[in-house]
Order: sequence, then structure tokens, then C-alpha cells
Amino acid sequence: MPHAAVATPPFRLAGWCYLTVIACGAFTEIVVRQSVIVADDVMGTASALAEHDTLWRWGIAVHVLYLVVAALVNLLLFDIFKAGTGALPRFMLILGLLSVAIEASMLTLLATPLVLADEGAAFEIVSAHDKAAWSYLAVQLYGAGWALGLIFFGTFCALLGVLILRTRRVPRALGVLMLMAGACYVASSLLAFLSPDVLARLIPWILLPSLIGELSLAVNLAIRAPRPAHSA
Repeated sequence: MPHAAVATPPFRLAGWCYLTVIACGAFTEIVVRQSVIVADDVMGTASALAEHDTLWRWGIAVHVLYLVVAALVNLLLFDIFKAGTGALPRFMLILGLLSVAIEASMLTLLATPLVLADEGAAFEIVSAHDKAAWSYLAVQLYGAGWALGLIFFGTFCALLGVLILRTRRVPRALGVLMLMAGACYVASSLLAFLSPDVLARLIPWILLPSLIGELSLAVNLAIRAPRPAHSA
């Protein structure tokens, strides 16, 4: 009797989608938000938002699209690393999708400056300074929500590291890197709530292991041939 075909996990698709998420995330955070938001300056941020209105809109649009790809990445990684590991991959998938959902819900806050600008007639009784304050508050609340979602994503990364070490579908060193990536994400998010001053001194170095871990895994998935799975 012929042997049943064994489906090949979508390594390369997962890798290229992961690289897309990383690149788009860098665009929205570095090119858009960090170049527009002026720290501790309400009116300066309002002025920058007005000047770079189109860039801000593109940032939100790209963010929405890459979150769709991020959800797909979570599913693909679950498919790749689910073999022989019980309920852990499902828990990882739930945490990953939850982080995407939290981040997506926070995007409505980034749209606040656009609503205030586009619906000018509806807010004509509100002073320009109050509009600026509302916009700045919304952007800061987005940051708090993003930090919350990052706790779930950091745990996702750590669990992915465990699954890499168990299944050995990719080099085990990547599992160690993803464990470190997850730990740094969780630590940075907790510090954002518990001790912002300490976090300010550690940024961006505390997130460097996270970038190295995610980028290394994404590149490896995109270009390397898969290894057979091993049960734990």
C-alpha cells in the first residue's frame, strides 16, 4: 500500500511572514511614532501630528495590515512546533493571538488625533490646547496598552523557545535566543508599569536580545531546510 503523504510544515512561509512583521513593526515604531511624538511636549506633539498627518495615517494602515500577518505567523509557528508536546503549543497560540488582539484594539487610540482633526466642526467648542492634550493622552495610553500586550507576546516567545528546544526542528540555539527574547519583553513591560525611570535607562538595550532572537528565528525559517521533528 502506498504511504500517506506527510505534509511539510510551512517553514519558509512562516519565516518570510515573520520578517514582514518585523520590518513593518520597525516602520510604524521608528519611522512613524518615534519621529512624530515629542516626549513630554503636548503642543510639540500636536504640531508634529498636524505636519506629518499623512505619515501618521500610513503608520496606522501598515500597523493594521501587519497585525493580520502577525496572526498568521502565530498559526504557522503553532503548526511547525506542535509535534509531540501536548497542550503547550495551544497555550502558546492563545497567548500570541491575545497579544495581537490587544495591540489591534489599541490602534483606535492612535486614530484619536485624526478624528479630532477630521471632525473639526464637531469639536469647535474645544480649545486647540485641549485637543492637543487629548491626542497626547491617547498616544500615551496606546503605549500602556502596547506594554500590556507585550507581556503576553513575551510569554509567547518564551514558550516558543521551549518548543524549539523540545522539537529540534530548527537549531536549538534559536530556542535559547527566543527564551531570552521573551524574558526581555516581559521584563521591559513590567518595568513600564512598576518603574518607568529604570526602564528609560535600559531602553533600547533591554530589547536588543528580543530583536536578535526574533530576527534570527525569522531568517532561519525563511532560508534553511527544515529538520525532522523529535518528540520530547
